Amino acid sequence: MNRIISLSILLMLAGCSNAENDALLSLFEYRQSNARETTCLSVFGNDPSAELLTRIHKHNANVVPSSECIQKPYGGYLYKGQNVLYKMKIEKSSWLGPRKISFEVAYVTGGKFGSSGELIVVEKLNEFWVLTKREMTWIS
Repeated sequence: MNRIISLSILLMLAGCSNAENDALLSLFEYRQSNARETTCLSVFGNDPSAELLTRIHKHNANVVPSSECIQKPYGGYLYKGQNVLYKMKIEKSSWLGPRKISFEVAYVTGGKFGSSGELIVVEKLNEFWVLTKREMTWIS
Protein backbone atom coordinates (compact mmCIF):
# COMPACT_ATOMS: atom_id res chain seq x y z
CA MET A 1 0.00 0.00 0.00
CA ASN A 2 2.72 2.42 1.00
CA ARG A 3 4.63 1.56 -2.15
CA ILE A 4 1.81 2.82 -4.34
CA ILE A 5 2.01 6.26 -2.88
CA SER A 6 5.75 6.38 -3.38
CA LEU A 7 5.14 5.72 -7.03
CA SER A 8 3.74 9.18 -7.60
CA ILE A 9 6.94 10.70 -6.51
CA LEU A 10 8.99 8.88 -9.08
CA LEU A 11 7.04 10.22 -12.01
CA MET A 12 8.15 13.74 -11.34
CA LEU A 13 11.52 13.14 -12.99
CA ALA A 14 12.64 15.00 -16.06
CA GLY A 15 10.41 14.40 -19.01
CA CYS A 16 7.22 14.72 -17.00
CA SER A 17 4.87 17.61 -17.60
CA ASN A 18 3.81 19.83 -14.71
CA ALA A 19 0.48 18.00 -14.63
CA GLU A 20 2.29 14.64 -14.43
CA ASN A 21 4.48 15.95 -11.63
CA ASP A 22 1.45 17.17 -9.70
CA ALA A 23 -0.29 13.82 -10.22
CA LEU A 24 2.77 11.97 -8.98
CA LEU A 25 3.21 14.20 -5.99
CA SER A 26 -0.41 13.56 -5.01
CA LEU A 27 0.36 9.84 -4.81
CA PHE A 28 3.34 10.53 -2.63
CA GLU A 29 1.36 12.80 -0.29
CA TYR A 30 -1.13 9.97 0.17
CA ARG A 31 1.63 7.49 0.97
CA GLN A 32 3.70 9.67 3.27
CA SER A 33 1.37 9.30 6.24
CA ASN A 34 2.33 5.61 6.50
CA ALA A 35 5.87 5.62 5.08
CA ARG A 36 8.62 5.18 7.63
CA GLU A 37 11.12 3.13 5.69
CA THR A 38 13.60 4.54 3.20
CA THR A 39 12.51 4.21 -0.42
CA CYS A 40 15.00 4.05 -3.29
CA LEU A 41 13.34 5.78 -6.24
CA SER A 42 13.81 5.74 -9.99
CA VAL A 43 11.62 7.43 -12.57
CA PHE A 44 11.60 6.23 -16.17
CA GLY A 45 14.96 4.51 -15.62
CA ASN A 46 16.71 7.52 -14.05
CA ASP A 47 17.17 9.09 -10.66
CA PRO A 48 14.50 11.62 -9.73
CA SER A 49 15.38 15.21 -10.57
CA ALA A 50 16.65 17.54 -7.83
CA GLU A 51 13.40 19.51 -8.17
CA LEU A 52 11.30 16.41 -7.62
CA LEU A 53 13.35 15.28 -4.62
CA THR A 54 12.97 18.75 -3.09
CA ARG A 55 9.18 18.57 -3.47
CA ILE A 56 9.11 15.03 -2.07
CA HIS A 57 11.29 15.91 0.91
CA LYS A 58 8.73 18.51 1.96
CA HIS A 59 6.52 15.54 2.83
CA ASN A 60 8.99 12.75 3.61
CA ALA A 61 12.78 12.76 3.84
CA ASN A 62 13.03 8.99 3.41
CA VAL A 63 13.15 8.98 -0.40
CA VAL A 64 16.57 8.69 -2.02
CA PRO A 65 17.80 8.34 -5.62
CA SER A 66 17.99 4.73 -6.76
CA SER A 67 21.65 5.12 -7.76
CA GLU A 68 22.57 5.67 -4.09
CA CYS A 69 21.21 2.25 -3.06
CA ILE A 70 23.38 -0.86 -3.15
CA GLN A 71 21.85 -4.29 -3.78
CA LYS A 72 22.66 -6.85 -1.09
CA PRO A 73 23.70 -10.35 -2.24
CA TYR A 74 20.63 -12.12 -0.81
CA GLY A 75 17.91 -9.54 -1.36
CA GLY A 76 17.17 -6.04 -0.25
CA TYR A 77 19.25 -2.90 -0.56
CA LEU A 78 21.50 -0.73 1.56
CA TYR A 79 21.53 3.06 1.75
CA LYS A 80 24.36 4.49 3.86
CA GLY A 81 24.55 1.21 5.78
CA GLN A 82 20.80 1.19 6.48
CA ASN A 83 18.59 -1.66 5.25
CA VAL A 84 16.08 -0.69 2.58
CA LEU A 85 13.21 -3.04 1.72
CA TYR A 86 12.73 -2.17 -1.95
CA LYS A 87 13.24 0.13 -4.88
CA MET A 88 10.25 1.90 -6.32
CA LYS A 89 10.45 2.22 -10.07
CA ILE A 90 8.06 4.37 -12.06
CA GLU A 91 8.34 2.71 -15.44
CA LYS A 92 5.70 4.24 -17.69
CA SER A 93 2.94 6.85 -17.78
CA SER A 94 -0.04 7.10 -20.15
CA TRP A 95 -2.61 9.86 -20.44
CA LEU A 96 -6.12 8.39 -20.43
CA GLY A 97 -7.81 11.75 -20.90
CA PRO A 98 -7.16 15.44 -20.19
CA ARG A 99 -7.52 14.91 -16.42
CA LYS A 100 -6.60 11.23 -16.03
CA ILE A 101 -3.21 9.50 -16.13
CA SER A 102 -1.99 5.98 -15.40
CA PHE A 103 1.39 4.93 -14.04
CA GLU A 104 3.07 1.54 -14.19
CA VAL A 105 5.03 1.04 -10.98
CA ALA A 106 7.33 -1.76 -9.88
CA TYR A 107 8.49 -2.52 -6.34
CA VAL A 108 11.73 -4.48 -6.51
CA THR A 109 13.05 -6.22 -3.40
CA GLY A 110 16.48 -7.07 -4.80
CA GLY A 111 16.00 -10.80 -4.38
CA LYS A 112 14.62 -13.43 -6.73
CA PHE A 113 11.12 -13.24 -5.24
CA GLY A 114 8.89 -10.75 -3.52
CA SER A 115 8.72 -8.04 -6.17
CA SER A 116 5.48 -6.76 -7.65
CA GLY A 117 3.99 -4.36 -10.15
CA GLU A 118 0.93 -2.14 -10.11
CA LEU A 119 -1.11 0.02 -12.42
CA ILE A 120 -2.12 3.23 -10.66
CA VAL A 121 -4.64 5.69 -12.10
CA VAL A 122 -4.85 9.28 -10.88
CA GLU A 123 -7.58 11.74 -11.84
CA LYS A 124 -7.86 15.47 -11.33
CA LEU A 125 -11.10 16.07 -9.46
CA ASN A 126 -11.84 19.75 -8.98
CA GLU A 127 -8.36 21.13 -8.28
CA PHE A 128 -6.81 18.03 -6.73
CA TRP A 129 -5.20 14.88 -8.15
CA VAL A 130 -6.76 11.80 -6.55
CA LEU A 131 -5.79 8.13 -6.77
CA THR A 132 -8.85 6.41 -8.27
CA LYS A 133 -7.55 2.96 -9.18
CA ARG A 134 -4.81 0.65 -7.98
CA GLU A 135 -4.43 -2.76 -9.57
CA MET A 136 -1.72 -5.37 -9.05
CA THR A 137 -0.45 -6.48 -12.46
CA TRP A 138 2.27 -8.98 -11.53
CA ILE A 139 4.04 -10.58 -8.57
CA SER A 140 7.11 -12.78 -8.15
